[in-house]
Amino acid sequence: MNKRTSYIAKLLATFMAIVSAVSCGREEPLVNGGVSISFSTSDLITKVGDGVVADGGGIAFDAGKPNIVVAIVDRNDDIVAWYPSDFPDTPPSGSYTSELVSGATATVSTVYITGLVRGTYTAFAIANYTGMHSDALNQLKAATVLSDLESIELEVEGSPAAPTIHNSRMPISAKGSLSVNISGNGQVDLDLLRPVAKVEMYFIDQTDGVDPFTGDPVPLTLYDCSVTIHEMNPTKGYLFPTDPDVGSGSLNDLEFSGNGLELSTNPTTPTMPGKMVFPSTAPVQSLGNRYYCDISFKVAPAGMTYEYTDLPVHDYRSADLQYLRRNQHLKINTRITKRGSEHDVSFWFEIESWEEKSETVVFD
Repeated sequence: MNKRTSYIAKLLATFMAIVSAVSCGREEPLVNGGVSISFSTSDLITKVGDGVVADGGGIAFDAGKPNIVVAIVDRNDDIVAWYPSDFPDTPPSGSYTSELVSGATATVSTVYITGLVRGTYTAFAIANYTGMHSDALNQLKAATVLSDLESIELEVEGSPAAPTIHNSRMPISAKGSLSVNISGNGQVDLDLLRPVAKVEMYFIDQTDGVDPFTGDPVPLTLYDCSVTIHEMNPTKGYLFPTDPDVGSGSLNDLEFSGNGLELSTNPTTPTMPGKMVFPSTAPVQSLGNRYYCDISFKVAPAGMTYEYTDLPVHDYRSADLQYLRRNQHLKINTRITKRGSEHDVSFWFEIESWEEKSETVVFD
């Protein structure tokens, strides 16, 4: 054997040793291997106090602990693990257990799901779950398979302006695909979203009204003002995003009303209190799916009523608004101008997501 052949043989032997070591390392399970689940929230209004979340933004804490539950579903659509592991007092059968530990500095939180074999799972997470109506909460506690989770519905409680809010908090939820390797490790990031959209009405004064004696600007005031958006307000919605993510209940009209509303040329707050509604799809009309809007108002307490009916709701590009998704923020800007002694109304719509932010959840 010459030197060149010997050198190549040594290289091959070294290469095979490395491959063998890597292969053995991959096959050997890690001790306390687990699945890391991190959370983010789309938070418009900050948390208020312990255990209370305003407007469904952020994760509520009860006695310093996050109000979160996580379910892991396997490829057979069975729920095989919960966090907390004793939720709902009886963990799923089998060898799957979960334990939650914190890093030494309490800046990293990891849900460890032990016993999961290699494969693809679906992770379902709910924050503020104790804010759900008892019917939905009982359905969650009784869930054993995928369809049990995906069929959980939320209903409007109390004021139509505040669907799904119960005990001063709103649940936020997410689901995502989770891959677990042969060592039992995996990681998934879940963006917890509100199950509803927020709709606000802004009236903008562009009449250039002035006091005839002083020349000072005179703000326009609306009386007996009403706004109706047809079939944009489902009475029920799904807790988790579905495909398509639309409301599961019958649709009602979304209504706003107010009297003596003093307008601004550049309003920073909605003219009438905003309302939250479940996701919906615009009704089918001859030209396709579109929402229609009726608006009426007076510019004097005993003056004539200005009425506009069946106005198509467009976005800022003048395209028909065909659906409303969860966690969206629909701003409806209604500009009132003046032509001679008459008032004209123009419409402009803007859709945006609630602001997304990362939130560190500390588990003890």
